[in-house]
Amino acid sequence: MIKRLLAALYLLPAISFAVDGVLEINQLCAITSGCFAGDSPGFPVTISTTGSYRLTGNLDVTAQPDPEDITAILVSSFNSSIDLNGFRIIGPVSCIGSTVTSCSPSDGVGNGIEISTTNINSVTTIKNGVIRGMGLNGILAQSNIAVRDLHTIHNGGTGIIAFNRGLFRNNYVLRNGADGILGGVLAIDNVVDGNAGTGISPIAHGRVIGNRVSRNGDDGIDCNGCSLLENVITDNLGIGVIYSSRANAGGNLIDGNDLGEITGVPFEVAPNRCGAASC
Repeated sequence: MIKRLLAALYLLPAISFAVDGVLEINQLCAITSGCFAGDSPGFPVTISTTGSYRLTGNLDVTAQPDPEDITAILVSSFNSSIDLNGFRIIGPVSCIGSTVTSCSPSDGVGNGIEISTTNINSVTTIKNGVIRGMGLNGILAQSNIAVRDLHTIHNGGTGIIAFNRGLFRNNYVLRNGADGILGGVLAIDNVVDGNAGTGISPIAHGRVIGNRVSRNGDDGIDCNGCSLLENVITDNLGIGVIYSSRANAGGNLIDGNDLGEITGVPFEVAPNRCGAASC
């Protein structure tokens, strides 16, 4: 009787918390039983209750039917946080080769992490891991997000999309099949390299500071009234920076972009360089 009870408890990860009260997510509970209350077996792992969540192993959708259409984690709660804890969310898409043009869009619709709530007062925090090879986007957020210390690589669509406000800091957004970072009000110290579309397109009047934006398949940065400070923007296949609507800029290096370094004229708050010349 005791053995049967222990076995049953082992199969109930929904009531299993880490010592610090953080709810745990891993492949075993995702597939077999659901990882916590409100989550059913199978993908996506559904977060419907506000709280703190942490991966304790990789999440891999590649063995699922039509894996390019599978979303790994779906968040419908308000103000939750997800720590990937150094682990990976893995999908079936791969960019083969060494050129930007090999990173073509996928036909899939699966996202690594999707935040479905549209509550404008909610902020979902995501950090510390890798989202690689999903059928569509690495992260898709309908509400506010804060993303840091994350690698979003080889996803079939955009690396990170925020339809509302977003803070992106110290992320590597590499070789995705569409844009690198789309949306958000603050992008700081990110590396955005080799994506098939535009590197960074913040919402109007966002701030883009200290990023390296290189070798993307379209323009480097679309700066619609943004503040563009201390960035390195090189070797993109489109225009380095498109300035519009009262943009301001200072301390940027813009060089080697195929269709020209800049269009538009920003308010210059500090000198900018276009190759060897000022711009």
